Amino acid sequence: MIGRSLARIEVRDTIRDAILQKIIEESEQTPPTKARLTQEDRMSTSATGQKKRRRKREHKRLLREKVLSQRRDAFRRFPRIVYRHEGVPARLVDAVKAAVKKFVFDHETILPPAAVRLFHLVRKIGFQRTLYLGKTCPELNSGLPNRFVGLSPTATTLLCSMGDYILSQLPSSTIDGYLPFSDISTLPGQPHDTSFLVEMRSLCTAKTAHGTAYFSPYKPTLEIGGHRLIVAFSDHAVRRICERTVREWKVYPNQVYAFSVLYETTYFEPWIPRDGKIGFTLFHKCLPVNREYANAQELVGKLPPGRTHSYRMGYCPAEMDRGFLRAKTLLLPGMVGTPEYNRCLRPLAKSPEKRTEFYQRGDNLTCSRVYDQQDLDLLKYFHNSGIPQVVSFDHEISRCKLRPPSKRTQPQFQDASCCR
Repeated sequence: MIGRSLARIEVRDTIRDAILQKIIEESEQTPPTKARLTQEDRMSTSATGQKKRRRKREHKRLLREKVLSQRRDAFRRFPRIVYRHEGVPARLVDAVKAAVKKFVFDHETILPPAAVRLFHLVRKIGFQRTLYLGKTCPELNSGLPNRFVGLSPTATTLLCSMGDYILSQLPSSTIDGYLPFSDISTLPGQPHDTSFLVEMRSLCTAKTAHGTAYFSPYKPTLEIGGHRLIVAFSDHAVRRICERTVREWKVYPNQVYAFSVLYETTYFEPWIPRDGKIGFTLFHKCLPVNREYANAQELVGKLPPGRTHSYRMGYCPAEMDRGFLRAKTLLLPGMVGTPEYNRCLRPLAKSPEKRTEFYQRGDNLTCSRVYDQQDLDLLKYFHNSGIPQVVSFDHEISRCKLRPPSKRTQPQFQDASCCR
């Protein structure tokens, strides 16, 4: 019994020693501790992160240099931009400048190749020479739209391309909130022949008892009842003039044209409605590049030179308020309450059915219908009935003038290589 017990003890000790030896051997072969492993991993991760950050910074630097290089090249190829904005809201100015900067930088992808070539020519040889090339090189006008009567596709592209893009980039809230009372115009060849003038203008404002009065900085006046009053417009009148004088006034250059009626018109005539209240007649100058010039020739024939020709735009019922003659709305010729309606349309309405037809036709007379010559016969009827729709003056009625032709001699080229 004792021998067996001793044998079992020896076996147990042998097994224990073997297990201890194995544990010792395994402990000698184990990896570093968890703290040491974490520290080494942290150092390795930090080195890798630094390399990634260096590569990222280098990539950003190269990308920034590439963008700056492309921008410098674009500015060198594009005409110089000059801004003019006095009294214009800062938010509108910032939005326009951002759109212009994007147009200058990306004009080679925004515009068709034919238009890009024109802008590069303006930078190289000037606006006047580019216009001359547009008349003498037919291939320069290929693929370009023609949106104005009497202007070449070259002039149309240079006048409208940048303005179209600027208005397309402005949000609708900015257009509705600012543009009825401000305008944006892009003028090639100003103030220098190789530059573009981006001009922004705004109407002046004044508080009256009936609301805000919007008026031109030129402060045109009209004498009513022995009082010399500044002609102004209400918010409603400004929007009605924009809507009723042009088609789609929120596009370029219709927006500039509608604003010029408010900003540049300096001559008005008193008008007394049938209700005995006060108002004034609104005229606008006929320019050879406008559709109204062709319509005026349809009404009265060839317009004689040497006089200021204008068309009767409409009538503005108004109210006197704190030194202002503030227009409330715009009534186009033929609308209910106008002299054309009272003298020409009302006497012809002998039956209720016909009267309704005349009411609708006169009340729906819009500038777009006249442009399409759907109601040009109606204007002819007004004109021949003793209410002239085209009026000539011996004085200026507006500060809107076409740019005079250059007094320099026309440039002479040995070949047409500039067109290519």
